[in-house]
Amino acid sequence: MLNKISALVLLFLVGGCANNVPYAEWTPKEKKLYQYQLTLQAIDTIQTGRVINCQKNNQCSLFEASSIYGKRPSMGKLIGVKVASNILVYQLMGNKTPHRELALKFMNTTLFLIVTQNQIAINKSL
Repeated sequence: MLNKISALVLLFLVGGCANNVPYAEWTPKEKKLYQYQLTLQAIDTIQTGRVINCQKNNQCSLFEASSIYGKRPSMGKLIGVKVASNILVYQLMGNKTPHRELALKFMNTTLFLIVTQNQIAINKSL
């Protein structure tokens, strides 16, 4: 189930970008940064899905580290937050912004910190 949801989120990420963002006009560096963005999004989705599945068991000590989802997220909230955040990303990237590279670096740094924080929480509970 988690793999199917992750695949759907990744498909949404790639498909939405292709339709709304002038990806062909991007520099090679911007394209590489966006690939990192997609990878980090997929990792974050998998981590949160792992927490959701684990919490179905009353003895699970895993919790979500991101305050956006809360300590006990639901699959509905995960999908809703992912859709909303990616709509925002597409809007930012779709504009003719001269700061696309800087925006991607900022988003990637933020996502990297979230993924790292989640993994630390997962490792502590194992």
